[in-house]
Amino acid sequence: LLQVYAGAGLIGFVADISTCHCRRSTGETNGNNEGSKICQATEPAFIIPEPLKWNPTIIHRDLHLSLDDLFHGCTKKIKISRRIMNEDGYTSSIKDKILSINVKPGWKEGTRIIFSKEGDQGPNSIPADIVFIVRQKSHPMFVRQLNDLIYKAQISLEMALTGFSVDVETLDGRLLNIPISDLVHPTYKKVVTEEGMPLSQDASQRGNLIITFDIQFPDKLSAERKHLIKQALK
Repeated sequence: LLQVYAGAGLIGFVADISTCHCRRSTGETNGNNEGSKICQATEPAFIIPEPLKWNPTIIHRDLHLSLDDLFHGCTKKIKISRRIMNEDGYTSSIKDKILSINVKPGWKEGTRIIFSKEGDQGPNSIPADIVFIVRQKSHPMFVRQLNDLIYKAQISLEMALTGFSVDVETLDGRLLNIPISDLVHPTYKKVVTEEGMPLSQDASQRGNLIITFDIQFPDKLSAERKHLIKQALK
């Protein structure tokens, strides 16, 4: 017979009276001719194991980082408040702790940083793990796609047809001057190799900078200009 000792987390097993050989056993057999004695004890015999410990749910927290943080790498220090067991093993108190996160260049959205057993302590529980999940903030100039950076340049129709140069200030403060000699159509992209995000596995390698174009068409054209454009495109 399995007994659960409620509230204390203890599991007790009642001894099988057909095979008990305690001092209170009578001389009667159990009917199987093996000579086992039947116990007349009124209290059950318990086998008491160690208290069971439960593992609470993992604690998830967002870690908001700028694109500059993820490009250069940085150190973030986060203060948490957690319940700590006192020396008596029964009472607890709230104490603050600083967790330090070393952000590596090239980390992506969704990267997880795990602090094992840094959650609240309890008398019969294992402290939960705290998991920080990287959330990338938006950037005014660039959109990130994996290891590539997307930059959108606004140009006029004249520039799209005749050529121009694009100036792009990189995340590490350099100014790139990129000549465009091709005819630029709405789906045209200019790829500048190794000017994107560093790779988290090897920061010496980089993704690409991809320039897209928003072509600004004129609101209206005079008849003379329309004629000139037709002549030029023949």
